[in-house]
Formats: sequence, structure tokens, C-alpha cells
Amino acid sequence: MLSKKVQKMAAAVIITEVVCLTGCSSGVDEQPQKLPENFSVHADIVDGGLKASADLKRSSDGWLMTMTEPENVRDMQFLLSDVGWTISCDGLSYSAGEDQLPAASPLRITARALDSCTKDKTSGKLGGQQFEVDFKNGAPAALTSDSGLKVTFSKYKKTAHS
Repeated sequence: MLSKKVQKMAAAVIITEVVCLTGCSSGVDEQPQKLPENFSVHADIVDGGLKASADLKRSSDGWLMTMTEPENVRDMQFLLSDVGWTISCDGLSYSAGEDQLPAASPLRITARALDSCTKDKTSGKLGGQQFEVDFKNGAPAALTSDSGLKVTFSKYKKTAHS
């Protein structure tokens, strides 16, 4: 029988693969928006049958993404930086180069689309998908892609430089 820690990590890896492989709001701002270099935001992600939520924080170290839903991956963390990515759960971790994270990963597309918003670019192509980030009242409100990925943002906050 596998320990609970190993079972949780196995479930986390399966969910990660689903997240890696596999909304629009009213009152959207007309002008393109530019995000600061350091901020945090909550993301509700829908991609096909996948429904997940995460707290995202962008800093000089890259992206720290902490899963909040579904329950079996709550508190799993992804660190995505220019040198690669690390997934951590219950004291276990796995690191690899960013090129080993699938290009169409919803987490990767979300982070990289918001990265582009720090450069005044709210649409483009990532992982073979056309994306668009909509803003409301100066904050990111939604991300959509032509593959059906929909991310709704809330709890946006500028953060201090790290």
C-alpha cells in the first residue's frame, strides 16, 4: 500500500498532466492595459473538462502558482522562471527546463499571457493558440484562447518588488 504522501503526489502528477495537456467579462476596458512587473491574482481556469483554481504571484523570481482547487492538488506549487519550472507538493519536488512543460499547458499560457501584459501586449500567440487578455477597471479580468481555454481573474493586487 502506498503512503498517503506518495498517493497525494501521484494524484498531483496526474492532475498536473491534465492541466499541462489539455472568461469573458462585460465592461471590458477599450484601451490596452499594462501590468506592473510584480503583482498577484487569483485565476479560475476552465479548459475542456478541466476546472481548476490557483493563486498566482509574479515577481523578479518568476511565477509562483499555488493550486487552490481541485481539493486533491490544493497547495501544490509551481514555480515557473526563465530557467525552468519546479513542481512541489508535500515536501517532494520535481524540476525541469521550461521547454519540458507542454506549450499548451493552461498554467504556462496564463503566466506567459500575463507576462506579455507587462509589455503592453494583451493578445498574441502562445503554445500554438491565439490568446486575448481582457481588462476591467485597470485589472486583468479574463483570458481566452481560440482552443477554448477560459481564465477568469479576481483579487488582483500590485505587490512589492522581491
